[in-house]
Amino acid sequence: MARKLVTIGAGLAALAFAAPAVAQSVDEDVRCLLAANVFARAEKDPAKRQLSMAASVFYLGRLDARISNDQLKTAVQTQAKTMPASSLGPTMTNCAKHLTEKGLAMRAFGAGPNAPAQRPPAPKKK
Repeated sequence: MARKLVTIGAGLAALAFAAPAVAQSVDEDVRCLLAANVFARAEKDPAKRQLSMAASVFYLGRLDARISNDQLKTAVQTQAKTMPASSLGPTMTNCAKHLTEKGLAMRAFGAGPNAPAQRPPAPKKK
């Protein structure tokens, strides 16, 4: 399971490095990293914990490509002060959605030009 997580994380991090356009700001990525780290430590559900750990690797990779370690330290300290505990759930939901979208894009890219197109899952009815 750890090997699978590393593979997923490395692939998603590589995708982040390859993306020419940055859809999220550094501050948004730092908030995602912080939320993912909290959930990776606290989550009891193994699947959710794995997603949180993959998100941590993904967002750290995005940040590593754009800012120095000193800038990261400062950004983490600044964002941590502005994030109440009540914001962690919604933040993680948005960040996981972004991560999932990138994962689906990577899977479609990895399938090659001759593979059948994969449709995203249908939205669940409430």
